[in-house]
Amino acid sequence: METPFAYPTAIADTRAVTLELSETQWRALREVEPDAIGWLHAQVRNRLASQSGRSDGPAAQSADVSHPEEY
Repeated sequence: METPFAYPTAIADTRAVTLELSETQWRALREVEPDAIGWLHAQVRNRLASQSGRSDGPAAQSADVSHPEEY
């Protein structure tokens, strides 16, 4: 079944994550992790590598997922 929208492959194959932090929290994070975005990327990669596809960890139990079919 075709989707009603045509998305470029590069966009359809990626996701953006928004993380709300107060300015104080952001500054505190930058003090301990100057490359905060790179650190977040590394955390995701490490988590995926350590789980090897398992879905029984805390991340799978998140209550903040409103549209699981989009993942």
